[in-house]
Amino acid sequence: MKEAFTLIELLVVVLIIVILSAVALPQYQKAVMKSRAAGAIILVRAVKDAQERYYLANNQYTTAAADLDIDYQCPKNFNCFLTTGGAFSAKYEDDSYEITAGYNHRAEYYAVLSGKLYCTAFTNQGESLCKTFSATLLDYTGDSYHRYEIK
Repeated sequence: MKEAFTLIELLVVVLIIVILSAVALPQYQKAVMKSRAAGAIILVRAVKDAQERYYLANNQYTTAAADLDIDYQCPKNFNCFLTTGGAFSAKYEDDSYEITAGYNHRAEYYAVLSGKLYCTAFTNQGESLCKTFSATLLDYTGDSYHRYEIK
């Protein structure tokens, strides 16, 4: 007599695999997103420090990445940019959140953000992600976004 799996047994195994995948995949995606955001935070801190060094040498912030004393590559799924005011941001490609640096010598602009690193959430998904970094909600928020200070 040959021993083999029945169709019902195979269907049960496939069903168990599908259920486990359905539970595990969202958690995996959250972990990947948080990991990418952590990479963006590290980059923004490094550029912030480079901007502060540039400021100490030139008494102003630069708007050109080539002027900084570091070379960097924007993390996957992020758009990185220096603004005309010299601020540096890494914005996630789906526009749900961005990580931005406030500079120490910019007290005349947004004094609450001066010298801080913050996460700006534009969607519920972005807000959930910003909160995972033990971020504190700042008073400086708007109707379409919430800004969190990253410690």
